[in-house]
Amino acid sequence: MKFKKLWIWLFMLLLLFWGQLANSRKFGFGGRKAPIVLENAEILRNITREEETIRILINDVKLSQEDIDVECDYAEFYTESRKVFLRGNVLLRDSVKLLTADEVTYYEVTGVAYALGNVFLREEDNRLIRCRRLEYDYDKGLIHYRGDISIQDSSEYLVVTGQLGNYDEFLRTSEMIVEPKLVKYDSTWKNPIIIQGKTIWFNDSLRQAKVVENVSVVQDTLVATGNYLFYDDSLGYAELTKQAQLKRGKETMTADTMYFFFKDQKLTELRAFGKIIALSPADSSKDAPMNRLTGKQLFSYFQNDEPKEMIVIGNAISKYYLRENQKDNGLNVASGDTLKIYFKNKKIEQIQVIGGVEGTYYPVGWKGEIKE
Repeated sequence: MKFKKLWIWLFMLLLLFWGQLANSRKFGFGGRKAPIVLENAEILRNITREEETIRILINDVKLSQEDIDVECDYAEFYTESRKVFLRGNVLLRDSVKLLTADEVTYYEVTGVAYALGNVFLREEDNRLIRCRRLEYDYDKGLIHYRGDISIQDSSEYLVVTGQLGNYDEFLRTSEMIVEPKLVKYDSTWKNPIIIQGKTIWFNDSLRQAKVVENVSVVQDTLVATGNYLFYDDSLGYAELTKQAQLKRGKETMTADTMYFFFKDQKLTELRAFGKIIALSPADSSKDAPMNRLTGKQLFSYFQNDEPKEMIVIGNAISKYYLRENQKDNGLNVASGDTLKIYFKNKKIEQIQVIGGVEGTYYPVGWKGEIKE
């Protein structure tokens, strides 16, 4: 059957979800001009309501246009207000994209569409988007997500989640502003790096994220916090600033800025700058005293998640307790222009002091002043 204006309304609906504009994600019709074909509907009905003509399709509704297929249980086309409403098992699909939802409504006048309930969008570049509500402004190229949002890039093992967010098609950037979280997995979808903050911006083209306020980066026992984070997933690199702090078990470190380098989801290098203070227990006992390390620059290298070497530069001072069988053997304080610290089995094996060398050993039970 033919409906005089049916193809116009479906044209506008399909215009919403498919096509390309330059190299952006801009949804569009992609130049399709073929007529809409009604493949199936058990019931077809025209009604008039408040001077509005409504064309209705009911049960097993199927429409097509070139490579586009549309399916739903129920469809309404409003001729005067120029609105399209699809309900029940809604599916829009072409060769590269698929959208499903409980309901889809499109307003031609405003160029805004709404998808409600169990919204799922799959794109050709392995992006999977899920949410409870999706609002799309075609003219502005803006998408608003609401409720249980999950944006997954399966090719890069990366997921962005939240409860409220936006997407700019031209900038290819997502903004999550309620309960935002970015999770990066290894190739087995394990060993996640979990990034959280007040707001997360993520550019899916560059695979870069910016996170502000109450930032935390967690991986296994490592917890880093601060108020600003820049993360580059393509390089395995993160920069943490503004009250940067790092914790791993009982070990802590503070600095003005920290740089983290990952390879295969494992920390390989840590750089810190500014006023650096690092504390670590002298051994594994519950009441072990804390070793202290200070300086202006720190470079730490890891192998299989274990520290191998650390270099501290600029008024470097090491306060190191000598312990054997969880008993004190004295305290060693060393300072210099540069400290090189070597580890074995997660314990300090050797400290090398370079330039302006000063060192003092304080025996067990020393009651006098300890100079640093």
